[in-house]
Formats: sequence, structure tokens, C-alpha cells
Amino acid sequence: MVNFRFHLVSLTAVFLALAAGIAIGAGVVDRQTVDFLEDRLRTVENNRQQTNAENDRLRGDIDVWRRFGEQAGDGLIQGRLQEIPVLLVGVDGTERELVERLRTSMQAAGAAVQGSVWLTGRWSLSNSDDVQRLAEVTGASATTRPNDLRSLALGQLVSGWSGGTLDALLALRAAGFVEYDPPPGEPLAIEQVRFAESTIAIVGSAAATTPSTDLVVPFAAALIGADMKVLATEPSVVVDAEGSDDDTPPPVGAALALRQRNDLAGVVSTVDNIGEFRGRMAAVLAVAALQEERTGHFGTGEGAQRLLPEPGA
Repeated sequence: MVNFRFHLVSLTAVFLALAAGIAIGAGVVDRQTVDFLEDRLRTVENNRQQTNAENDRLRGDIDVWRRFGEQAGDGLIQGRLQEIPVLLVGVDGTERELVERLRTSMQAAGAAVQGSVWLTGRWSLSNSDDVQRLAEVTGASATTRPNDLRSLALGQLVSGWSGGTLDALLALRAAGFVEYDPPPGEPLAIEQVRFAESTIAIVGSAAATTPSTDLVVPFAAALIGADMKVLATEPSVVVDAEGSDDDTPPPVGAALALRQRNDLAGVVSTVDNIGEFRGRMAAVLAVAALQEERTGHFGTGEGAQRLLPEPGA
């Protein structure tokens, strides 16, 4: 695939060559043809100038939004989540800074953040040792299919969370499938986390070491089955302007993976642009909406319904 800039450069080169030909062959080519080619050159130049002006305008808009986010900070969402318990769940391969920035926004909104649970790269089950280890934790056979083994383990994990027992969580942590980071500055032990009461905010991405379709989707399904509130988030996807010769579909992030599931899309909320302030604001407001049993899909990517949730009653 050839991008627009390549086309523009190629066309400019062609018309410059034509201009040189006009200069050299003006005495041979009739005046009407020369006038036509000169007119076409002026049109190309005008189009180029208009495109540059539009690009400058768009860059200006982006800069305005960037400065808006920097100046507003988290002040616009203060008090929106007063003492609502929120547990962040990060998927290995996702930038940890994204989780930290979302945590900061949740705390600024007044949420009782319970820390961050990380689902490590072992969930990919890419080697026999990890398969064997997860089978031992769950009590399943090592010949169980990876997807079934993951679903079983996630089901046991969530069942413990909703039922107030941490045996599965602690076993998965000891086996290297789960890590826990307490809120900064707070000596909150994993045994003190209010799992059953928490809204679960998943942070995944297309760069996750385990595809979202294999990990986030069954995890969210288990949480919904346990009657827990779920928000799945991801940063905006950057599309390669040069395109790719590979026909393999690109991996999807946590938000898009759930939007593509008809059985889950209506019972979870998603945000696809938490790498920017607007996305984190949407995530905070989405958590608030979940307390009123309102779900939705927010952001700028495929399947988004709005930038922000509608105001509640």
C-alpha cells in the first residue's frame, strides 16, 4: 500500500518534469498545450498549499486538546467516585504507565483504589512448563486445551474474589501467573483487598503478551458471571500509514475484543483511548455509570458509541 505523501511527491516530480519540458520545448509545443500544463501546475500547487494548511489546522487542534488536558488535569473529575472501590487489572505487555495514570485519575475522582493486579505473560501458555504449572494450580489435566485451561483458572480466580476466598489467587500468585501492586504509599496487603465489592477496571492493549481474545474475554465473562462490574480499557491503536503486506489481522486490545462479542458487549463498558486525558475522564465516568447499572462503549475507535457516558439521573 502506498501512502498519500508518496503520491503527492510523485505527482509533484512528474509535473516538475513537465515544467522542464515546457521550458525546453515551448518553441515546438503549441501555446494552448503550454497554457494547459501551466494551469495544471498551478492547480497542483494550490492543492498542496490547501493540504498543508489543513494539516497545520489539525495539528493546532491536537495541540489545543493536549494543552486542555495538561491544564485541566484531573480537576474535572474530582468527587465523581467517592469511596467507590476500584481494582485495576493490567495485562502483561501493556505499558505500566497507562495503569498508573488511570489509577491516578481514579484516585483523583475519590475512588478507593484497591491496587493493581497484573496478569503475567505466563497466561499465554506458550511453553509446556507454564501449561503444567497452571494445570497443577487448577487441578486439571496437563493435556487440557490451553483456552479451556485459562478459562478454568480465571473462573476459579473470580469465584474466589466474589466469594471472599483467596486460595486461587494466592496459588496463581505463587505460580507466577499473578502479581499484585498495592496503591502507592498505602500498606494494603493482598488479603485486605475488597475484591467482591470492587469495580474491575481491566487495562489491556494490542501489545499484550496474551491476546485479549484469549485472556480478557474469558476473564470478563467470568466476572460478569459472578455479577461483578467490569470496565475494559486500552490505548488508541496507531495504524501504520505505510500499510502492510501481511494479510494477518492485527491483534485487538481489551476494549475492542469485548465489543466484538455479542454476548458480552451489552453488559460491560469499554474505553479505547485511555492514553489521553479524554479517555481517562471517560473511564472515570464509566465507572460511575456502572454503579447505576449503565454500560456503554466510549472513545474514538471501532465500536465506540460516544466520547463520554451520558450524565446520570
